Amino acid sequence: DPLYPSLALVGIYFISSVSRYRQTEREHRWIRQAFSSYVSRNLVEHLIKHPEQLKLGGERRDCTFVLTDLAGFTGLVERSDPASIIGLLNEYLEEMMAIAFRHDGTLDKIVGDAVAIMFSAPVTQPDHAARGVACAIEMDAFAKGFSQRKNAAGIPLGNTRIGVNSGNVIVGNVGGSAVFDYRPLGDAINTASRLESLNKHLGTRVCVAGETVAQCADFIGRPAGRMQLKGKRDAIMVYEALTAA
Repeated sequence: DPLYPSLALVGIYFISSVSRYRQTEREHRWIRQAFSSYVSRNLVEHLIKHPEQLKLGGERRDCTFVLTDLAGFTGLVERSDPASIIGLLNEYLEEMMAIAFRHDGTLDKIVGDAVAIMFSAPVTQPDHAARGVACAIEMDAFAKGFSQRKNAAGIPLGNTRIGVNSGNVIVGNVGGSAVFDYRPLGDAINTASRLESLNKHLGTRVCVAGETVAQCADFIGRPAGRMQLKGKRDAIMVYEALTAA
């Protein structure tokens, strides 16, 4: 009967469709579990809708990096009780991360009070430099107010120093089958770290590399000069980011 082959084909198609659906569901669940803790919710949903944009094996990408460090925190840890210091740190980091996610940044890592944020990975962002600067400005405003409030309450905290730099890096899945970390590799991150430290010497709070400023049509700031950063062969142009007000 010619009907039987048709029914068989329908059955095969149905089983195949169910299998693909389950595979897709597993992929979506994996993406959500793997990335929901360190990228904004809207980026996770974007990756679920466009998984082809997620290249875990590694690729070269132009990104912008924002690195921060809270002055005075390490000394505070040494003379504070654990419960109070963890509560203080969590209060600070929660808002810093909320700011990063509002600008669609991706958490690279947290080390103590220091935060590293990257833009344009895992989702490409053509305006990554502008996003990075805007994120740094908002972080600076929050951190300044945070330190002022804590100092008024008798908790000595310094300024949060921030470095911003853009450059070409390799981003991808680093680790093994059991544990992995989606992260960037390249000198652009080191330069952002050097710029963060440079604030100590310049008396500034937000240092931005000329490479980043060149990509921001609406950048507001002033030149700090050409600086020879540690580990860099050539001097780079550095700017202090300012707000319009």
